[in-house]
Amino acid sequence: MYLFTRNGQPTGPMQLAVQRAVQFCIAEWDDVKNWLSIRTARSKSTAPATVGGKGPLSGPLKTIQRVVASVLAAGYELLTKLGMCGTNTKPPRWCKLLRDQVVRRAAGQRLVKRERQAEIDRTSQKWSEREASFTNRAKVPRLAVRSEAEGRQFIREFMEKNQPAILSNFQSQWTLINSAAVGAEAEAQEWLPKELNSAIVRVSVSESGRFDGPEPAELWGLGSQSADVLVRPPATYMFLHHFFELLQDASVSETFYLEYLALHQYLGAPVTDRIPMPAWLQASLKSSHSAGSTGDNSDTLLDHLVTNIWIGGRPTTSPLHYDDYENFLCQIVGEKELLLFPPSDLPFLYYEGRPKGVLQYSFPGNFTRTKSSVDSRGVVFGSSVNVDEPDFDRHPLYKRAKAIRVVLAPGDTLYLPAFWHHEVQSRPSDMFGGGDRKSMKLNIAVNFWFANLTAPVDEKAILGV
Repeated sequence: MYLFTRNGQPTGPMQLAVQRAVQFCIAEWDDVKNWLSIRTARSKSTAPATVGGKGPLSGPLKTIQRVVASVLAAGYELLTKLGMCGTNTKPPRWCKLLRDQVVRRAAGQRLVKRERQAEIDRTSQKWSEREASFTNRAKVPRLAVRSEAEGRQFIREFMEKNQPAILSNFQSQWTLINSAAVGAEAEAQEWLPKELNSAIVRVSVSESGRFDGPEPAELWGLGSQSADVLVRPPATYMFLHHFFELLQDASVSETFYLEYLALHQYLGAPVTDRIPMPAWLQASLKSSHSAGSTGDNSDTLLDHLVTNIWIGGRPTTSPLHYDDYENFLCQIVGEKELLLFPPSDLPFLYYEGRPKGVLQYSFPGNFTRTKSSVDSRGVVFGSSVNVDEPDFDRHPLYKRAKAIRVVLAPGDTLYLPAFWHHEVQSRPSDMFGGGDRKSMKLNIAVNFWFANLTAPVDEKAILGV
């Protein structure tokens, strides 16, 4: 770069280099695409089973497309600044071709962004329809805990009794979101500590936005009479700043999601220092009480297990399941809708042993299901009921379940007791203004898991495991 600049300005050799690079991309792209198409066709007979008929070379083909498109866009932007592709002069043919490529790419990105917004709008519509039709009008209590005495009372009245509640001031001391950086001109990562950009994170990937749940056995070649297959989403690892770039990439079809990412393992103090537990909760931890400390021995002490962060850029669903942890779920950006079922509803929710499939993934957008990867031993995790479209012929007892609907807005914290069944749907919202290339839709939450205080039902006896 320094060879082609003088006082920070491009010189003739640099202009020529950019021009030749762009010309090469345009001239060679059709040949590269044709060659890959031929190789893909030849390999189909020996290709492993794939979703949507995608061959093993479709991934490399898409990757090269993205690289070439990026080079063309960057080259066009630079050459326009240099006056070589301006509107006041008659551009050369190769420059017109370049402009056409960039215009088509921009139009495609606008279309995908509209589709992404339509996806969010459909989620909003579904929530509105569910709210209108919901027959159980029971409400989860909403309150604030302002002192250690009120904290001890909360533990006695809610945690020891296994009852959910929404806390309005749990996050009052948090500084995770740098609100001064949130705006139309903010970079995607400015709201988080900058030292996290190079942090390596585990990212889950989904075709549909559903994570952790059953799929029809036919997708796995097991036949329509077989049980559903339990599927965990595949995971990959990347730098955090690459994750945010993928969330902004309109050409990416799959859903990337940071789900239950353990902060102590991946992001550490730059995040945990900005999301402190409230003082009353800190005072109730076992770790806060030394062996020689004095105090009321009748108070219940909590055993903190882990703190997780959840970040997504598109609507996501965690299908109906339960955890054996006490959970404080803190919504920071975007909204979550939860359907809660008490532990006593377990007999109505159809937790069944299912074979477990290993879903394979390669970037971009290639998901592979193979019959040979299915473990036929029954794994009990998650309900078989699709709460959006329940099948009462298969699950007639589900009619007797009593769901409670909760919507969490930014600043809300749900205390979700251990063994309560829950489905979680997340809807992102605009993080940085709107309309410009830096706008981003995000859903961000943090949760604290504690060892369970109660075991309200004998789930093993009910499930027969």
